Amino acid sequence: PKLLNLYKPKYKVSQYFWGLMTVSIAAQLGVLPLSLYYFGTFPTYFFITNILILPLIGIVIYFAFILSVLSICDLSILVLAQKLLGNLLQSLINIILRIIYFFESLPFSIIDDYHITIIQVFIIFTGLFSLSFFITNKRASLLITFLSSISLLFVTNAFTYLNKPENQFVIYNNY
Repeated sequence: PKLLNLYKPKYKVSQYFWGLMTVSIAAQLGVLPLSLYYFGTFPTYFFITNILILPLIGIVIYFAFILSVLSICDLSILVLAQKLLGNLLQSLINIILRIIYFFESLPFSIIDDYHITIIQVFIIFTGLFSLSFFITNKRASLLITFLSSISLLFVTNAFTYLNKPENQFVIYNNY
C-alpha cells in the first residue's frame, strides 16, 4: 500500500498495472535478502514475469479454494464439477510454469553464486525498513539509517570479498 500510494494513475488499466508493479517490487524486495542468503540467486526478469503471472496466481488461489470446498462435500453430483475445476486449475498452473520456464531460459535470467552473510541479511532488512518508513514519515534519522545501511553493506561486502579464500589445487604426495 505504501508503494501503491506513491503514484495515482488516471485510468483503470494503468491503475491495475501500477498495482501489479508495486506488488512485484514489494515482494521481490521482501524476499531478496533471504534468497541471496539461502540460494545465492537473484532473478533479473522478475518484474516482467511477476506482471504476467500475478493475475493468474490470483485465479489459481480462488479456484483452489473452490475445489477444496467442493472436495469436502462428498456428493456424487459434484464429481464432474471437481474434475472440471481440477483440470482447469492444472491448465492454469501449467501456463504459469511455462511463463516461468520461458523467462528462466533467457540469457542472464539469474544472477547466481552471490551468497551473503546473515549479518548482511539484517543490514539489508534494516535498510529496507528504514527506507519504507522514511517514505511515509520523511524523518532525517530514517534516511541516515538507510544510507548507513547501504554503506555498511558495501563495507561488509568488500570485507567478505577480500577474505574469500582463493581456489587452490593441492596435491599431497605421501610415500
